[in-house]
Amino acid sequence: MSKHICVTIDTSPLSLHALPAARAIARPGDVIELVTAVDPVPPFSLPGYAEAAAHWVDKRHAEAKSLLDVEGCEVRSTHLERAPRGLTAFFEARRPDVLVIATHGRGPVSRNWLGSTTDRLLRGGTTPLLVVRPEGDGAPEPGDWPPVRNVLVPLDGSELAEQAVQGALNIFGDNTTLALVRIVEASHLPGSPYLPDQIRDQKEALEEAQGYVDQAVSGFGSPSRRVEGHIRSGDRAFSEIVAAAEAVGADAIALATHGRGGLTRATLGSVADKVIRLASRPVLVLPAGGARR
Repeated sequence: MSKHICVTIDTSPLSLHALPAARAIARPGDVIELVTAVDPVPPFSLPGYAEAAAHWVDKRHAEAKSLLDVEGCEVRSTHLERAPRGLTAFFEARRPDVLVIATHGRGPVSRNWLGSTTDRLLRGGTTPLLVVRPEGDGAPEPGDWPPVRNVLVPLDGSELAEQAVQGALNIFGDNTTLALVRIVEASHLPGSPYLPDQIRDQKEALEEAQGYVDQAVSGFGSPSRRVEGHIRSGDRAFSEIVAAAEAVGADAIALATHGRGGLTRATLGSVADKVIRLASRPVLVLPAGGARR
């Protein structure tokens, strides 16, 4: 099935770093929609403000299209006026398969909307987000973005967290290699009088996690897809997820928010936020209901 990919663009060169990521996940038949929000016409603006803003958007999107150049894809252009919660409502109404967004996008037109929109969508939206952290301060160089072949998916034992597996396959392709990781919280404290019990409980938790991961590997594997299972133990789930991605050489991380199980709803939302801020690779965040196929 074809995908509908939305890409947010603002005045910052950094926002253009979402384009190579969109290009890398696009396939023939997909639709890529470029979306730019411009501040509403001020009450006492100079004549021609709206026309000048529209002209700038057209020019910006023409530049963006030159960086995409995906054969067999339709590229659309959308110009919005910024309004309270308007962008969030737009994406919720449009219901793209994924919204590609670069962090730290800033500029005089629609200043600071990018970060606030990301935060609102992470916490309350149902649109899957592929969040990209730009390298450097300038615009991306033309050319191919490294393909996503290996994706790390943290699992917490909940069905919702496991939806991130299907979400990753929807966005990155059915033949993507999956690295499934279960984080076991380190529970023992040196010097505690309960240390023997804590060590025993930790051992049981690790054994349970290994059994769960083995079952997940078997369930999500296929003749055309390689699936690996990993167990990590630590005090901070988000740092263990990022470390696991580094260890397995993952090209991206995919995780679900609002998980129920080993990670509570509030904790998993916080974990997603911290992973995005800490990881050097793209992060696909699938809110509840985000895996739509």
